[in-house]
Amino acid sequence: MGIEYLVWAVAVLARVLLSSRENKYYCLAFESAFPVALIRGRRGAFFFDNADNFASSHKWPHFAKLFFQAAERFIAARAKVHLVPGESRWPVRDSNLRVVKNTPSKKVYDSAVCIARDRHYERGVEFTLYVNGWLSGTRGIATLLKALNVLEESGRKVNVLIAGRSNSPEGDLLIKHSFAEYLGPVSNEEALACCYRADLVFTFYDPSIPINVVAEPNKWGDCVATGTPFLANSEIETAKPFYQSGCCFLTPYADYQKLAELLWDLKVSSEKLELARSAIGNQDFVFWDDAMERVLDEWISG
Repeated sequence: MGIEYLVWAVAVLARVLLSSRENKYYCLAFESAFPVALIRGRRGAFFFDNADNFASSHKWPHFAKLFFQAAERFIAARAKVHLVPGESRWPVRDSNLRVVKNTPSKKVYDSAVCIARDRHYERGVEFTLYVNGWLSGTRGIATLLKALNVLEESGRKVNVLIAGRSNSPEGDLLIKHSFAEYLGPVSNEEALACCYRADLVFTFYDPSIPINVVAEPNKWGDCVATGTPFLANSEIETAKPFYQSGCCFLTPYADYQKLAELLWDLKVSSEKLELARSAIGNQDFVFWDDAMERVLDEWISG
């Protein structure tokens, strides 16, 4: 556990101790919620926004993981509202559990639509795979890089649009790849708008990290909002309903040969992408701020 988490938790603890017991607290993540839960009674006046389950988001030693699991259950039991981005993130349907999925806000979506319209973004002219966010070692970048090299060596090319920041050697190499168009870091609005340039969004997550097996990333919400199919690794359990609905494509996390063949197949078989685009466009969708407003109203008035 990084020292910055501990410093923040102590600062929160001190702040709450010096504040009125009538205060309400919105606590984002474990390090903010745990100190509040320690000094507020059962079902206290705090909101636990559990965006990333702390016990599952790192490769903890066994006893550390058990401690953090117990601590998260303790926080959840004391919170007035316990918010998660998907039902898969919490095994028990507690009465205070609420779900708000990772979808774009209406403001970001409207701005993205304007950007895409003004810049004449379109898809389908040339097959384009879109990669955005952190280009890290736990996001399948090494597998993608190997797959692109396989295609390049066999004289087959696919376009790869990249927006974000690299923090890995693989990410650095991907940015420089001959197939790549690198936009650099961009705003949330521009990142969403770029979905309208893409046929497929790359969403791989290292399954050796427990929370990744039940990932419900913002990228999937972006894809539903823009009607863009996505590509995920088959180990992600939460991707399976999308796959069964025809909204996405799956390959194993480390199998770069299968990934290369899938990318080429989708480039030459546009009807598969058209079917997936239609399927994901029919998914239920609620803007994040609309869903969040209802939950916050319940907490504040409760």
